[in-house]
Amino acid sequence: MEKAGRPLYDARVNRPLDCRRTRCNDHGRCVFAKVRGNAIGCRCEDPHFGNSCQYEPTTTTTTTPQTTPVSVQVCTLGSISSPQGCTVGSTCTYEASIQYNSTHIFINLMTTSTGWLGIGFSNDAFMPASDVYIASVDAGGAVTLENRYASSRSSPTIDTDQDILSGESGTEFMGSGTEFMGQTTISFLRNRAVSDASKDFPFANGACYYWLGAWGSSDTLGYHGFGNRFASLTTICLDESSQCS
Repeated sequence: MEKAGRPLYDARVNRPLDCRRTRCNDHGRCVFAKVRGNAIGCRCEDPHFGNSCQYEPTTTTTTTPQTTPVSVQVCTLGSISSPQGCTVGSTCTYEASIQYNSTHIFINLMTTSTGWLGIGFSNDAFMPASDVYIASVDAGGAVTLENRYASSRSSPTIDTDQDILSGESGTEFMGSGTEFMGQTTISFLRNRAVSDASKDFPFANGACYYWLGAWGSSDTLGYHGFGNRFASLTTICLDESSQCS
């Protein structure tokens, strides 16, 4: 019988009995580690995400009153990585990518650290007046994700208007986070439109922002240090005419 919170191991192969491809819905690889409570998770194949790779920002169909299928496209906005010139998926310390459809953006973050990581959006490549998202995964696998606003070069404050989408319970964000073998990955959704444009950046067609990346060594948000932050060299623009073809 499997104990709550701890998988039952098969000593012959030294792996959890429930660590199999079907656990990741055939969209990822089940991974595990004999540390931090024998944590089990999924390393999802793009563009799937979620604790079991159950989410997919992919083409869906809706039906008009005339029952005519209408395609909802998912488009690629862009990506950033650090250090400059690193190989994505191999030698990068930090990676971020964003996809979008007509109503939402899908944000994916990765760092080769077990501390917090974040992404921000700025009009001038500097921290003041930027829309920021900070995330972390603790030793028990619990994910913390917050929308913050940086009014200066000091620690960003929590935004009263959280743009992160909630799941069915209304208390958990619609996304996933894992920490495995020194690597932290976070995926989440937010609306393209915002209700408070003074602190939140809308992603309307034609919107152009610098992307800011940062990460720390602890789950508690603190100063990232000089070498753990960077900005995109140019603005990254949302262009439905070229990115959604």
